[in-house]
Amino acid sequence: MEDLEKAYESSKSRSLSILKHYRKYPSKQAIGFCASKAHASLMARYFTDNGIPSAAVYSSSSKDPYALERAEAISQLQEGKKRVLFTVDMFNEGVDIETIDMVMFLRPTESSTIFLQQLGRGLRLSKGKKYLTLLDFIGNYEKAFLSAALLSKGVKKANSLVSIHQLSLPEGCLYDFDLELIDLFEKIKKSKRTKSEWIKDEYYRIRQTIEHRPSQREFFENMEDELLDIILRESSLNPFQNYLAFLNGLGELNEEEKILMNSMAGKFIYCIETTAMSRVYKMPVLMSLIDQEHQVIRMEVSDKKMLEQWKSFFSKNENWKDLSKKGQNLSFQEYKQITDRAHLQKIRSQPVHFLTHSEAEFFSYEDHHLILNPSLRDFQSNLIFFEWIKNVVEFRSELYYFSRFQKKLLD
Repeated sequence: MEDLEKAYESSKSRSLSILKHYRKYPSKQAIGFCASKAHASLMARYFTDNGIPSAAVYSSSSKDPYALERAEAISQLQEGKKRVLFTVDMFNEGVDIETIDMVMFLRPTESSTIFLQQLGRGLRLSKGKKYLTLLDFIGNYEKAFLSAALLSKGVKKANSLVSIHQLSLPEGCLYDFDLELIDLFEKIKKSKRTKSEWIKDEYYRIRQTIEHRPSQREFFENMEDELLDIILRESSLNPFQNYLAFLNGLGELNEEEKILMNSMAGKFIYCIETTAMSRVYKMPVLMSLIDQEHQVIRMEVSDKKMLEQWKSFFSKNENWKDLSKKGQNLSFQEYKQITDRAHLQKIRSQPVHFLTHSEAEFFSYEDHHLILNPSLRDFQSNLIFFEWIKNVVEFRSELYYFSRFQKKLLD
C-alpha cells in the first residue's frame, strides 16, 4: 500500500489525466477519495494551481496550506469558495453534503461496503441537482460492475454481477464505462473521418464543454488521450505549433488577432511555439519577458531578472530535477547548494546561447541583458499579444513535462 501511495503522490501525468476528465463534465461541488494525506494535498494543490479552487480534508491537517478542517471545508464548498474536496476516509459515512454532483474514486478499495458508502456521498437529493457524475480512476472493474448492477432493475442479489450490455438502468441514469481499449484506427476508418476532421471535431466539442474558445493549454488538457497521442507523433497535424493559423482556419480569430497573426508579433508567437526544446531551460528565460503586474512584454531583461525567474521556476514541484547532468540524479539538497553564479553560467551558456543563435531574428544578448527585436516594440503593450505569449509559454512548459512523463512510462 505504501508503494501505491508513493506512486499516486509522484505521478504528475496521472494528476493531469484526472484534471482533464474532471473538466469534461460540468460540476459545482465534487469530492475525491484519495490514497493518503499527501495524495489529497497534492491533488488539492494541483487543481488549485490549474484554476479549480480545491482543498484537502483529513485529520491533523493544520500545517498543510492546502488543507481545511472538515466543517470549514464543507462550508466553503457549499458557499462556492471551493469546488473540489480531496479527502482520506473522512466522508465515507455519517456526513451528508446533498449538493455534491460529482464523486471521484482516486484510490482502490477491496471493500464493496466502502465503495458504496463513498458512492453514496453523491446520491443525496437536492433542489436543482439533476444528476451525479461518477469518475472512477481506480480500474476496479468488479466494483464498477457491482455498482451498476445494484442500480439495475430486476437484480435480486446485491452481489450479482451482470454484463454491462444486460443492464436496465432506472429512468434518468446512464453509464459510460471506459473499460476497453478500442482500435482507434479502425474506428476512424469506419467513420470515414480524417484525422484533421477529428481534430476539428474535438476542438468544437471542447469549446462547447468549457463554453469559450479554448486556449492551447485548454485544448491540450481536455483533448481525448488517443487523439493527443496521434498529434504528438505526427507533427504535420499538430495544431499547437501554429495555433493562430489553426484558429484562423476555423474562423475563430477576431480582427485584432488576424492583424497580429500577419505581423512580426505573429512570427514571434510562432517562434516560441516551435523553438527546439530538448530541455525545459528556455521556458523560465521566456517567462522573464512576461511582466504580469503591468501585463506587458519586456523588451529586454537583465541577468538578475532571468536568474530570479529561473530559480522560481526550478524551485516549484520537482522541476529542479531537470538541472541534473546526464547520468546523474540531482537531489533537492544538491539543487539548493547551486550558487547564483553557477545558475547564471547555465542560463547564458544554454537557453540564452541557443535563443540568440537559433532564434537570432528575435533575440540578442548585450551588456548582461537579453534583448528582443525592436520591431516588436509596437506590440509590447498589446494585451492580446501579452496573453498569447503568456499562454504559449505556459503551454510549452506543461507539454514538456507531459511528454517527459509519457516517455518515462514507455521506457
